[in-house]
Amino acid sequence: MGSEKVNSCRTQWPYMNDCTAWRNFNSTRLLKLETFEKETSQRRNDAAFGHTPPERSSTAVPPKESIHRRGLGESVSFSRAEGGTLPSPATNIPGTKKTLKLKALIFDANGDMQRPLEGEFSKIGICSRHSLQPRDLRKMDNTYSEQLPTILVREKAILVNLLHFKALIKADMAIMADTLGSNSYSSEFLQELSTNLKIQEGSYEFRALETILLTVIAALQAEQLELFARVTHTLERLDERVAEEELKALLLSRRGIDQFAIKVNAIRGVFIDILNNDEDLAGMYLTAKAAGRPNKISDHIEAELLFEHYLNLTDEISNATHQLSTNISATQAITNIVLDSRRNQLINYELKATLATVAISTGALVASLFGMNLTTNLEQTQGVFWAVTGTAIIIAVSFYVIAATRLKRLIAAGGFKKRNSL
Repeated sequence: MGSEKVNSCRTQWPYMNDCTAWRNFNSTRLLKLETFEKETSQRRNDAAFGHTPPERSSTAVPPKESIHRRGLGESVSFSRAEGGTLPSPATNIPGTKKTLKLKALIFDANGDMQRPLEGEFSKIGICSRHSLQPRDLRKMDNTYSEQLPTILVREKAILVNLLHFKALIKADMAIMADTLGSNSYSSEFLQELSTNLKIQEGSYEFRALETILLTVIAALQAEQLELFARVTHTLERLDERVAEEELKALLLSRRGIDQFAIKVNAIRGVFIDILNNDEDLAGMYLTAKAAGRPNKISDHIEAELLFEHYLNLTDEISNATHQLSTNISATQAITNIVLDSRRNQLINYELKATLATVAISTGALVASLFGMNLTTNLEQTQGVFWAVTGTAIIIAVSFYVIAATRLKRLIAAGGFKKRNSL
């Protein structure tokens, strides 16, 4: 039986002299590859979240063998031990399937901001370390545009994606995600976040979350004031006169208001969804869960009050935006009425000019009749010229008066009223 297995192995693998030797070789190769992948994953996690990677032992894999095995597995992500210095990204494109390219601003448990980390990090390492799902990492990836605002509550973390603020909040750590090579967060915000995290009152996660929510609302209010000032100025100019420049400015303002309203309503919807989910509200108490004292599903008064407050602020912004949008719609309706009135005046003027032209042509008809080369005895009669001229004028004026009166009756019957000025 043993000889049959050996012969079978030799038949399949003619270059191997012994099946047992082949199994030993394959097992050793897989074991070394698994060991290297574990070490690489650990280095990625350490680099991604600010921990110092362990020193390599004397039995570490030689450089040539390491490079060879990296080609077999997934691409090696950025780590301090390998890079030495922070790399500068060449292009702003998403990472590979198993990696995430970003810039991480890490705040420790004491509120101190660590040195920013930029590079390509393992998605598997981030998910396993912070108890996240791979789909959750999309909320931290700035390379994907047009993302909807979301707040996700997970077992050990809270993911926040509001406006350009992308954060991962834990019981003892806060990570602000940014695009490689950019500085989306102002120094004032980072300083305020660090200051609030150093305060010992309240839970760490709620201090970080409230700082982000407060900054988001402040950004919305600042954008609202800018839009309102521009729209108000445009409406005041339209009250004075209706011109093409003001109409274009009103159109652009209307588009800006609509986009701003969509943004505000999306954030407002996030707050409403959180308030309607008791499990998410109770799951936000990360410090209590880390201490082994998770809150009951019904015990979330602090989180509920926090989101109720910012929901009221977004309601105020949304209502003011809706009121301004209503004013713009009313102004557009009035402007359309004014433009319609002007168009009707132009049509009325054009019709009167046409009638005057026809009336003059009737007098020209008389002149053309007497201008033909036909002999009549009227040329020798005294006063015929003035009689013919007066008759032609009377015919033209009578035709115009009759036609204008008829036009006026038609306009009055159609519900229009002539106005000399707007």
